[in-house]
This record gives sequence, structure tokens and C-alpha cells, in this order.
Amino acid sequence: MIRTARCVLAVGCWLGFSVASSAESDRAGTVAALMKLSGIERQILPLAEQLVDQLLAGQARESMPGLNVLLATAARREFAADKLLAEIRERLLQDVDEEKAAVVIDWLKGAIGTRITALEEVASHESSAAALETYAMGLEANPPRPERVALLQRLDTSMEISAFTTEVVLATARASALAFNAAGKTPRPEGDVRDAVERQREQLAPALAAFTRVALLKSYHDASDADLLAYTEFLETAEGRWYNRVMSGALLASYENATRRMADAAAAVVQTPPESKAL
Repeated sequence: MIRTARCVLAVGCWLGFSVASSAESDRAGTVAALMKLSGIERQILPLAEQLVDQLLAGQARESMPGLNVLLATAARREFAADKLLAEIRERLLQDVDEEKAAVVIDWLKGAIGTRITALEEVASHESSAAALETYAMGLEANPPRPERVALLQRLDTSMEISAFTTEVVLATARASALAFNAAGKTPRPEGDVRDAVERQREQLAPALAAFTRVALLKSYHDASDADLLAYTEFLETAEGRWYNRVMSGALLASYENATRRMADAAAAVVQTPPESKAL
């Protein structure tokens, strides 16, 4: 009887492990499909490179050339594509909803989803500040149709691009501000530095809204109104909202983690005795 009970227990544990392993495998497969079909695997490298370039250009300080170099080294290491993708994958594994993901995957595999993803991949390689500035100047001579602008504003609302961009900008500003603060002769309390950066949120809103408008016009320039409308309507569904929330959340979390590690690494070197410094 005891032997039988032990066998039953062993089989039960084995079955439980098998079911759990199968579920984990299914989740991993779903996440892999989402990452592939969304284009994030191919977009992350150019996006990360552009973010690092803009971060370093905007935060460099002539009075601290040494720290500028430290930040550049740490930024390029922490924003490495494979590191960001690993964090995105891990976050998605925690948040994936199999039922909603199945609907999203089917949509992304469709003709419109495939066309939209292709445009977004091209845009990820052509969204530098210089490219957007050149495109914006062209809009002065050839302004978009009001209907097109309204459609892209609706897409922005659905994707929450302006809000996402704001969080990314503040995260990078916060990281560099903390690093430069740690390098100062009389560092301010960390909370004060964070509050100072947060106060920039409202000031940044108009500029980021204009930036987002130009970025959307450029990114989806070759998309038809019908495709953009279908994309927007998809993002407004329960499955679309879930997809946008988890993908944006995973991407933002990976960026925030990278900026925090970048700041911590630079600050640690600054605060280390010269004879033992190594980033």
C-alpha cells in the first residue's frame, strides 16, 4: 500500500512537472512568435543605437569630459540589443495571455499586419533626429491632409506613443542627471534630482507631441489610410490594447533598467578611488 502510494505520488509529481513544462514551452513559443511577428527583434538594434546617440548628445557636459566617456561606455554596454531583448522576453513571459496572444498573432500574420510591421522595421532604421528634422522641413512645403493627421492622432492615442516617448526621455534624463550629480563636488539628495527631472514632464509635452506627430507621419508615410484605420481599430480591441500594453511595458522596462545600470556604473566609477577604477 505504501509502495502504491509512493508510485501514485511519483506519477502525480511527474505529470505535474510535465504539464508545467509543457505550459512553459507553450508560453515561450507564444512569446517567440510575438517578438518575431512584431518586428521587435529586428527593430531593437537601430532603436537602441539611436537612443544612445541622442542620450549622449543631449547629456554630455563640457565640464566633465571624463564622466562623458564613462557614460558612453556604460550606455553602449547596457543598451546592447541582446541584453534588451533578453529582458523584453523575460517580461513578456510573465505577462503573456495565451488567448489574447493567439488573436494578436493571427492579426500580425495577416496581410495588413505584415505590411504595417514591414513599415515599422524600415522606420526604425530611419528615425534619427536628423532624418526626422529633414522630413519635418519637407512637411512645410507639402503639409499632410487633415484627415491623415486626424487618423494618425487616433493611432497615437491607441498606441500611447507620446506617453511612451515621454517616459523614455525622462528615464534617460534621470539616469544621466543622477550620474552627473554623483560626480559633483556637493551631490544633492537623490530624491531632489529625481524630482527636478520629473518637473520637466509638462515642459516636454509640447515638443514631444510635435516630435511624435512628425515621427508618425514619416513612419507610416507609405501606409494607406485603409491600412492605418484597420491597424488603429485592431489596437482599440481588447486584444490590441493588451498587446500594446505588454509590448510597450516590456520595452520601456528594458530601457529603464538599462539607463539605471548605466547611471549606477558611471557613479560607481566616479566614487571609486583612482587606483581601483574600472568600468
